Amino acid sequence: ELPPDPAQPWPLGEPDLIVKLPTIKIPPTGIFAWQFKKIPVPIDEDKWVHAVHLRPSNKEATHHVFAFVEYPKDRNLREPEWGQGANSFFAAYVPGVSVHPFPDDSGQFLPKGSILSFQRHYITVGYPTEDNLELALYFHDQKPGVEYKMVSAINMGINIPPYAAKHMESANVTLKEDGELHAIYPHMHYRGKAMQFTADYPDGKQESLLSVTNYDFNWQTTYQLQQPISFPAGTKISVQAEFDNSDNNPVNPNPASTVKWGMLSDDEMLVGYVVYTTRLNDAKD
Repeated sequence: ELPPDPAQPWPLGEPDLIVKLPTIKIPPTGIFAWQFKKIPVPIDEDKWVHAVHLRPSNKEATHHVFAFVEYPKDRNLREPEWGQGANSFFAAYVPGVSVHPFPDDSGQFLPKGSILSFQRHYITVGYPTEDNLELALYFHDQKPGVEYKMVSAINMGINIPPYAAKHMESANVTLKEDGELHAIYPHMHYRGKAMQFTADYPDGKQESLLSVTNYDFNWQTTYQLQQPISFPAGTKISVQAEFDNSDNNPVNPNPASTVKWGMLSDDEMLVGYVVYTTRLNDAKD
């Protein structure tokens, strides 16, 4: 399989299905409310997806986009816990993100009768503009051997004092099944400075997974492991995050403020997404 070609409109190749959203008109100034849209998935049978690509036409004005899947009622017990993007997502776009297919022979389940739910956040750029969003889907020919999953270590109780230059916060998540770790995606806002990920295994061993020493909100990325790491159920992923709320932080919106969790960029977040695969149970779809 050829690697993604970032010079092409669709770096992963021609999609099996493209879902196009209606044009969004973005005003020149002010705070533009988040946009939400639901679209039925135009498929007539259950599918397994091996890659997704969420592509805005206007990257300058796009803060982020999430896509989730609402399963039909008779399948909703299998639906992932999206948490509106705080826990996981079906597809996402953020500045600087790179596009990768899912690990070999893995996929996300997309049942017939599902609805795609989009969450879009735009910023104003000083002149009227618009965005035309597209979601490309790539399907497996048959059911894969492993399932692609995502969870997050998240802390919504962060509390960063005014002028704090090196404020530490933490979060963790315990993986409930055996699997293989493939990628890590750290997320903070303008005061985010560094983030470290550590695995604590049930047998007492500990392993450093990732150290991001110079986090940049304007260039977020997914860190792909060169080789997947096998883990048993009960493995805990711990995250240590450092925030710089001082006036030495050149992108700090307001060092005099006490900063807590919030959806706006001037607020903060602490989310450590963990991407893994797990063997499919024969009882599953």
